[in-house]
Amino acid sequence: MIDAAPMHEPAWPDLNRVRRAIVVVDVVESVRLMREHEDLVIDRWRRFVAEVNAKVLPQQGGRMVKSLGDGMLLEFSALPQALAAAVDIQQRAATHNIGVAADAQVWLRAAIHCAEVAVESFDLLGVGVNLAARLATLARPGDIVLSTEARDELVPSLDPDVEDLGECWLKHYDEPVRAFRVLNAVTPARPASPHVPGAAAAPPLSACVAVIPLRCLAGTPLDAVIGELVADGVIAQLSRTPELTVLSRLSTATLRGREVSLRELHALTGARYVLSGSYAAHEETVLLTVELADAKLQTVLWSDRLRCRVAALLEQPSEVLDRIAQAAHAAILETEARQAATQPLPTLESFSLLYGGVGLLHRASNADFERSREALSALADRVPRHGASHAWLAKWHCLRLARGSAGFAGRDGSEARWQIEQALERDPDSALAWSLQGLVLSWVDKALDHAEAAYGEALRRNPNEPLAWLYTCTLRSWQGRGAEAADAAQRALQLSPLDPMRYYFETLAAAGFLANGDFDRAAELCRHSLQMNRAHTPTHRVLAIAQVLGGHADAARATVRQMLTLQPGFTAGRYLDNYPGGRAAHSLRYAEALREAGLPA
Repeated sequence: MIDAAPMHEPAWPDLNRVRRAIVVVDVVESVRLMREHEDLVIDRWRRFVAEVNAKVLPQQGGRMVKSLGDGMLLEFSALPQALAAAVDIQQRAATHNIGVAADAQVWLRAAIHCAEVAVESFDLLGVGVNLAARLATLARPGDIVLSTEARDELVPSLDPDVEDLGECWLKHYDEPVRAFRVLNAVTPARPASPHVPGAAAAPPLSACVAVIPLRCLAGTPLDAVIGELVADGVIAQLSRTPELTVLSRLSTATLRGREVSLRELHALTGARYVLSGSYAAHEETVLLTVELADAKLQTVLWSDRLRCRVAALLEQPSEVLDRIAQAAHAAILETEARQAATQPLPTLESFSLLYGGVGLLHRASNADFERSREALSALADRVPRHGASHAWLAKWHCLRLARGSAGFAGRDGSEARWQIEQALERDPDSALAWSLQGLVLSWVDKALDHAEAAYGEALRRNPNEPLAWLYTCTLRSWQGRGAEAADAAQRALQLSPLDPMRYYFETLAAAGFLANGDFDRAAELCRHSLQMNRAHTPTHRVLAIAQVLGGHADAARATVRQMLTLQPGFTAGRYLDNYPGGRAAHSLRYAEALREAGLPA
């Protein structure tokens, strides 16, 4: 007998792993709805899925991976599109319930998670998909819940506000997972990354950006200057960021109107990132189309279209030009942070280590926060003559203290002091380093006079350093100089509209308004700060004091109860012992307010 030829299994294609924004949409009480209104619910769900496929997904570049009888799995290339689609879906679902009996209304809950997944033609595979599905169970009807990874890709004031749900336990997960709930339906644009050429002896530590004057597509001869006006404004804003090297307009104006590829532009100027676009002017209105591209990889990182009055481009400050600059800067930051979080540190360029470390420094995830230190430490080892890595490492240790990970009297205080000394030794003109020098002098050494001198040095070198103004605010509040504290708080908030640590700025600014007797403003800032990070216990303390002094003792008692769940054993005495301003009249008043709110003596 002749043996049959061996059967071979068909070769399976390799997994296609890519980073995606995963959206899971789930019908609330689907079992009950099917049992009580099966025909109606099936009909409405089929129509709704078709509407999402036809009107929502094409607009945001999304894909319907699968539709089940009670939910949808969607994928998007990035968070902004995923979030915009989720908001749109929730709004459409709400309108579909108009005129429907309460017990037959179909409500949705949604969750978004950003992760690397395996993409198949009809499926998404990976633990990220499972996490998104589990997060959806935390959502209330009409809610959108975000993972930490998704929340970290939001841009403050551009993207929706969120509420920190804290550490949440999910089915089949051994450890709690941090989650955030979207509070409104305001959706915006997204940003990305940096680089610059330099001498071989000193690896570049900043990203080189070329801003090309926008091309005029339609308008009168008088409108021809608008493109240069936009370029000038964006260059002025981006130049305020020390981590960026921005080519002068005289260097890029010669390229206006010439057909130069991104690769050629990168070779000519050394710029890794290119901001360009076009505009059409009609009477007093102009339509701008702008994009940020990675010239080396020849990919578009961010783009937007904005319609405004021509006069709005001449305003000081110009909200339109600020928006373009801020979005481009955030896009550069996000690109490098993602690269530093996922690629081996030894293979990254020096500027990627710096910018990636800075981006990860401000993320909520503990893993990303630790990765930030690794990236900045690798940079310090690679480029020992530069002070930037040491300045940011000093801030890392200060933020670790602010996050409640360690005590100021311990190792982090000493490390922060040493890193700042190294930064100032290498770059005595660094406003950031002088600001952090003042922070350590005030918090660790309780030397307020020396801290004040350090903040003065920072502002002398850069009058627009946000941290110098923020820490000046805290210093004035400790000294009981309320009006000056409030003025510094306002300056800090104005200079940091998109800071990834916005919650930190708002808490310290709230302390300044508290010192000035503006209890309502202090409480408002604290409540908004807690929406972004409810685990930040100093925010709870400032809020409780503002509530008691503002005549809302009952609310203050609830605030203190929440704080004690995060920081058991904290007392009013310990508050006074840690207060850098000592036992002054105002600090004793604050301690008494905390006791009135229920904090143990």
